This record gives sequence, C-alpha cells and structure tokens, in this order.
Amino acid sequence: MMLDPTLKIEKITKNFGSYLTLNIYDFPGKYDFKDATPSEISDIQNCGSMIYVIDVQDESFSEAITYLIECMKFIHKLNPKMIYNIFLHKTDAEAFAIDEKKADFVQNIKGAIKHEIDSTDLKNTQLDYHLTTVYDHSLIDCFSKVVQKVIPNINHIVSLLDSLMGNCKMQKVFLFEMISKTYLASDSAPVEPQNYAICSDMIDVVLDISYIYGVKSSKDSLGFDKQTQSVIKLSDSTLLYYKEIEKYLSLICIIKEQDFDRPFLIDHNIEIFRQGLNEIFKSSKK
Repeated sequence: MMLDPTLKIEKITKNFGSYLTLNIYDFPGKYDFKDATPSEISDIQNCGSMIYVIDVQDESFSEAITYLIECMKFIHKLNPKMIYNIFLHKTDAEAFAIDEKKADFVQNIKGAIKHEIDSTDLKNTQLDYHLTTVYDHSLIDCFSKVVQKVIPNINHIVSLLDSLMGNCKMQKVFLFEMISKTYLASDSAPVEPQNYAICSDMIDVVLDISYIYGVKSSKDSLGFDKQTQSVIKLSDSTLLYYKEIEKYLSLICIIKEQDFDRPFLIDHNIEIFRQGLNEIFKSSKK
C-alpha cells in the first residue's frame, strides 16, 4: 500500500470519548522550522509529545538523524518539556528477523543519536524509542503509549485500573478507544504485545457484529451503547470481557473462566471505575 507524502502541515482533531480531545499535527518530512508561522510556533509551544519516524530500511539513516537533531534544537527553545518519541519503522524486513540483529540496530541508532545530542544543550530531553511495522499491531500499540504521556492524571487512571483488576481477579485490563483501537491506559503491569493484539482483535469482532445486528440510533452510531457487553472464550479457558464505558470508550478485561463466576460483581466494580474516571477528568479540566 502506497500513501501520498505529506506536503503541508495537516491538523487532525481526535476525540477519545467525551473525556479527551487531542490535536495531532502531521508535518512534512522536509519541513523547515525556520519558516514556521506564528500560528505554527504557537502549536509547537502547546504540544506535549512529538513522534519522529525513521525508516530502518533506508541503509543510510545519518541524514534522518541530522534532521532530527535540528528539529529538536528548534523545538527545545520553544518547548523544553517536549517528549520525543522515535519510531523505528518498517522493522518487518528480513534483516530484523533475528532479535539479536534487531537489538544491535537499535543500539546503533541510539548511539548515533546520543553522540549528536552530547554536543548540544539537549542532554536532559526525554527520548523514547519504539519499533513499529504495519504488518502487526505494534504501530497502534506504540502510538497508544505516546498518547498516554499527554493524558492528565494518567497515574490516577492506572491506579483505578489496578484496583479493578485486583478486586475482580483479572489478569489484564485495557481502556480502549474503539475506532482507532488506541488504549488510553492499562493496569500497571507491563503490556505484553500478544495481550494487546488479542484485545484489539476483539474490538474488530464486536464492531462487526454490532454493525450487522446492533440497533443504530443515529448515522454515526456503532450499534451499541453503555449496556453493551461481550464475552469471548479462548482455548486455554481465558475469557475476554468487553464492557462499554461510554460512547467509543470501552474496557476489555482478560480473566480466567473460574474467576468469572459472579459477573454482576465485576459489572459493579466497572461502574465504580466509570464513576472514578469521570471524577478524574472533571478535576483535570478545572
């Protein structure tokens, strides 16, 4: 699949339920920050996180690193708190099939960037590295982690999810935005890629069934509401439990079948989580 290159700055406004709205700015690959307009400068000053994509199948990435450092120098003067996320993209190539080779490549990239940064005043900036490809769920998984860095009071949301998981004997729980399949938060345990992948696939199942059999109240309705729930049983007796929190925002929980003996108590705890989430976002808007 071929996508047209970005020729001008494009602004995308994304609503994550009614709780969160993010403005996403897509800059051309060769954008010259020296030509930034006052409006563009204001946008940069208000941004919390930046994604910089490096094509790892490009044999010479020195030019990409040089441009990254120039971008960071300009942005740092306007917004020293910016978080930088380096997406090492197209890691599906044969050269990265062996984990050891992949790790060596990442270390080479990190070393080259660190070498450039050490000669600047950018030493204390936060850089996070992510390996992505369009052939699995890694791109949205990594994007989710970027989004989480700009969500107000994210630690409180994680604490709520930890309480929900502990009270209901869940193995893992995600708070998903349904359309993009971005997860806004999960419990504090590390996210295993296969857990994210299987929950993401469940969203496809729920959307497909709801689109066919659900009752649509409006043109933009997905055919379900806050009463919608779904359970999928896996071959190892693990259950995936879907429960809507509000329009386009849902919980997906991973739980053992023997711990799903009283679903009404799980729903009660999810309702408590819903109320707590409302309070967190209300307080962040004051």
